[in-house]
Amino acid sequence: MESGWLNSGGQLAELPKAAAAVLSQISEPHFTALDFLSYVATVESSGLPLQSALSDHFGQPPIILHASEDYFIQALTWMEGSTAIHQHGFSGAFKVIEGQSLHVSYEFDSLERLAPKLQVGDLKMRLPEILNPGDVRTIEPGSDFIHALFHLVRPSVTIVIRNFKTDVGGPQYNYRSPGVASAPPNNDVLRGRRLQAVSALQTLHPDKALEAACQMASSEDVWGALQVSDHCFGLWGWNDRFLALLDALVKRHRALGVIAPMMYEEQWRSEGVLRRRTLLHEPHQRTFLALLANLPSRFAIESVLNQIAPDRASDELLMEWIEELASPQLRGVSGLSLSDDERTELRLRLRGDSLTDSLGTLSGKFDRPSILNHLIF
Repeated sequence: MESGWLNSGGQLAELPKAAAAVLSQISEPHFTALDFLSYVATVESSGLPLQSALSDHFGQPPIILHASEDYFIQALTWMEGSTAIHQHGFSGAFKVIEGQSLHVSYEFDSLERLAPKLQVGDLKMRLPEILNPGDVRTIEPGSDFIHALFHLVRPSVTIVIRNFKTDVGGPQYNYRSPGVASAPPNNDVLRGRRLQAVSALQTLHPDKALEAACQMASSEDVWGALQVSDHCFGLWGWNDRFLALLDALVKRHRALGVIAPMMYEEQWRSEGVLRRRTLLHEPHQRTFLALLANLPSRFAIESVLNQIAPDRASDELLMEWIEELASPQLRGVSGLSLSDDERTELRLRLRGDSLTDSLGTLSGKFDRPSILNHLIF
């Protein structure tokens, strides 16, 4: 690695290319995640270099295998997928070693900067792809490389070669659909204590908790108000109590008036699908719900299905999986229940044979927002 990068001048812009070249030359390892984790759990402390802080959650777990002054090599084991859309404050490359991942790239057009670490704009998804063992991708710093990596198979392992950090690209933003970019919150101790008080009030007197949260959202600046609403969304989810808080938020900060409700509704939909996914065990069922949670359109879902099962018609495969999840054995877990008429209507829509714009009873069959909206609208 050192020789390859130094031969290119050791420039930051050359690191992704050099790291990708090294990873591409590495033969597939003859060990599994189980072997690797067992080794890490039992090896003597001298067998591994200094590790990152326990607050580093980028990996389950993240293990540093080698570290030099300018870069390090890390093995990331993933047990569950994440829908987090993010950019990086470092450069490098990664390689899939085990498992299978849904990789989605994005671009973000900023429309307004509401605070030093908060922007609203338009988040656009590029064509998604499936990454399999052996696939290598470069990591560029900043907004040139915005992506999400959802691990479809448990466990999944990736090897990363990267530098420690770079100042290129400004704050390391996370992104939420349909277009909110925010850097990680500052460690504001007073706000943190107040939010802890709201959580305690929720246990003792829910109405007092709502009253306090609305007052906080109305008195904070736009950055702080978003932290309050995020905390309370974690407490309450998408319900009347949270909608009352959201109303207070958007009255105080009108720039969030349109986008915040859409953002939280989509987050609730996605999280609801993933909660159902944790109850399922068959790989194809978990894959289907992962696609529903992560991809915003039937076109995007079908483009991935064509990569996973190129020998199957996507509409037939979708219908097969939906009927399986709506079966008497699984409907209680999946949340899907379809009558014969609804199956017929859905099958026509997936084939593109239905001429009506009305979904009739089908659109109202599931809790809004429906987990099937992406497929039938």
